[in-house]
Amino acid sequence: MISKNKIKFISSLQIKKTRDEENLFVVEGEKIIREILEAGIHLKMLAATTEFISTLSPFALKQIDSIETAGYKELKQMSSFKTPHSAIAVLEKPDNEIESDTPPKLAVALDCI
Repeated sequence: MISKNKIKFISSLQIKKTRDEENLFVVEGEKIIREILEAGIHLKMLAATTEFISTLSPFALKQIDSIETAGYKELKQMSSFKTPHSAIAVLEKPDNEIESDTPPKLAVALDCI
């Protein structure tokens, strides 16, 4: 079961300042979390129902540092939605710095929007 401190921590990631300080962000929803895991992206933590966790493949489980089981009440406390999903994940923010020496392979330039 997930601890109160972890619930507070995940809830605090709804604030931009905290996300920037911790270099983390939250993803909510079963479908998007499955897609992230299938893409091979590493999760720092997954808080989910036992039903959702039991449906994950062994490949997906290896990509998660910490798995915490949570009930509806705990998920509602952590969620930014009125009705929480059965899974919430915490990920590291990707490093998206572009080196000025090499041009990007794909770029979009917008002007006067």
